[in-house]
Amino acid sequence: IDKNRTWGNHLNIAEISRLIMELSQNKEITCIGNSMGGFLAILFSSHLAASSVIAFTPQWSICGKIVPGEQRWRNYRNNISKIVYADLSSSFNLKADYLVLFGSGSGEDMHRKFFLEIDGCKVLKFADAGHNVASYLKDENLLYSLIEKWIDREDIFTVLREKNICFE
Repeated sequence: IDKNRTWGNHLNIAEISRLIMELSQNKEITCIGNSMGGFLAILFSSHLAASSVIAFTPQWSICGKIVPGEQRWRNYRNNISKIVYADLSSSFNLKADYLVLFGSGSGEDMHRKFFLEIDGCKVLKFADAGHNVASYLKDENLLYSLIEKWIDREDIFTVLREKNICFE
């Protein structure tokens, strides 16, 4: 949790990762997060050697030069004194399985397009969700089963099709 909403830029990622690795005792790690938490899940995934990641509507970047049209988090972004993590381009663990879920809308699409370029990253877009994909899936009684199936490396698409959930 980044209570100051800095997208990890004021966190000691190395120290937090060290503590988590120590506590996990070499167990498999899954990173999961929503919005800024999705960004942090991906950011931490390489530091933690995560085996799987689920990110709901993560931002690719909060840097105005990288996503110039992004205005939704401008107030938080303006309070970040130094941007250490300009984007997620170097945060992916090649051994991890990534599931990145987006809703529809131009605000989501400006970030989604970057994830589509990452090899091995499964990116889904839900037509009826907007920025609240996790809530949408919860309302459809799919959130927890989708998470469990992804972690267990089972087919998530069958569950979505059975419920007639529109995605691309």
